Amino acid sequence: MRYLIAAGTSTYHRGSGLPDLDLALKDAERVAEFFTSPGMGYTRVLTPVSANPVAAEFEDALSEWCSGTGLTSDDVVVVYYAGHGDRPTPGGPYRLACADSRDGRPRSWLSPQNMAEILAASPVRNVLFVIDSCHAALGSVEIQSVTDGIVAARPRGDGYGSGTWVLASARHRDLADDGAFVTRLIEVCQQGDGPSQRYLAPSVVVAKVSRALAAEGRRQRAACSATHQTEQPPFFPNPGYDPGAEIGEGGVAGDTTDLSSHFDPRGRGVEHVHDPGSYFTGRENALTRLRAHLAGPGSCGALVVTAAPGSGKSAVLGRLILEGRSDVSVNARHQTLETLMARLVAAADVRAAHPAALLTALAAIGAVLVLRPLPEPVTEVLVAAHDLDASAPLTEADLDTRELPDRLLPEGSLRPGGRAAGLTPNAPVRAGEVLTDARLRDPPALPYGPGLVAVPVRVSDPGAVSLLSPGSRVDVLAARGGDDLSGPASRPGPATEVVEDRPVLSIPEEGAGGEGGALILIAATPGEARLLAGHATTSRLSVTIRG
Repeated sequence: MRYLIAAGTSTYHRGSGLPDLDLALKDAERVAEFFTSPGMGYTRVLTPVSANPVAAEFEDALSEWCSGTGLTSDDVVVVYYAGHGDRPTPGGPYRLACADSRDGRPRSWLSPQNMAEILAASPVRNVLFVIDSCHAALGSVEIQSVTDGIVAARPRGDGYGSGTWVLASARHRDLADDGAFVTRLIEVCQQGDGPSQRYLAPSVVVAKVSRALAAEGRRQRAACSATHQTEQPPFFPNPGYDPGAEIGEGGVAGDTTDLSSHFDPRGRGVEHVHDPGSYFTGRENALTRLRAHLAGPGSCGALVVTAAPGSGKSAVLGRLILEGRSDVSVNARHQTLETLMARLVAAADVRAAHPAALLTALAAIGAVLVLRPLPEPVTEVLVAAHDLDASAPLTEADLDTRELPDRLLPEGSLRPGGRAAGLTPNAPVRAGEVLTDARLRDPPALPYGPGLVAVPVRVSDPGAVSLLSPGSRVDVLAARGGDDLSGPASRPGPATEVVEDRPVLSIPEEGAGGEGGALILIAATPGEARLLAGHATTSRLSVTIRG
């Protein structure tokens, strides 16, 4: 049986501080309509708790359904959820917002870890989570971690099935646009793939969805990960499948790539595909030999990589795959010869009834293949979204991202995630220009609060200024006097307070020939700046020191 759980939350508790999502419930219904169509063949369950659910009720309903339905290892379960995603504290658990969610009430948030634990403890061995929320890839890492622990405790000989998969509508730092992911997911699944593929590979589906999102000018990208896969994932039936084109004794063609679940993380030296960074080091001799072999003529023949367990064979192969030196990547662990052969036949799109025929077919393909050049290293940087002037601090709407070759990047290029919003260009910037640290500056008064400006004030007594330092807080007083600031006041009388309790930003050094008194720079409001400018022409200004 094929089961679908499609839930979404559009309306949120006032105490959560989260805005309502107009399309979340509609997306859940669109997913339900598509997956329950004859071509997909799913039966929808848990419908009563799927619209604007209460978190605890949804998790309880899922647990009761898993324990009381008579599920088997051959069943397929897809769980789709649309709504806000949130990680409240750095390093804390990722959580999904429900209708009752609010800060200070952890049980009011839907936990991906809890859902993963419920399904991993059930007999089902083919599970797909589709998380349609901001930063959804954070949830995939936690789902895989929980699943790994439960699978490790299963009895020896217990099958893995196709494992547990997670499709995330957005990467770790991506925001998910309301309604964007589901539209592209359904389109990709309806388009299908080659006739030899009984099922669409989740990794291929995600890659096509991400390309479609990029073509629309969206910043979000979908992501995919899997754990404990030993069979072809059966979640997306291929509408273009032709039984006559499927080859192999097992009758089932496999996934076209294990890139996201195996080779990518090992080639970067991390645990999960969504872990950031690359920590691969060493093994240069092995890599040099393999690169030379792959760059040689097609008649070089096969090259087998062998080494002791744990020595890094997958890491070396993963490195080559990430360098763009592979057309097909298949992880053979936990797979029979028949299953492995079927996956290779499907991935290479050849016909072969036995291993010898497969090797012959692959050799024929290799005779006409040309090694692809290495992809040029690129880095994502911040660029101006439109023409900018130097009159105001930047906002997020002024910024865009672009991937550029490393050789073209200027020194000091700013990366996404850095602090660019709030800085002010020191000169006009053209649309598309790469933003650098030399092109932006902080408003001088920014550390003391929004809306403040830097105001120069000439104090009549240099001795009083000598007592000040940046950070001192002063009141500025004005007393009517003559034009000569160095002479005595012509009409002594009580001074007027112009501004109070303002911080000193700096004390500029003045060269010879400057005006009388001494200059200081303070932070003040624009209105106070106008008052100080008016008094500067008719009064002698002095300061009282608060601290």
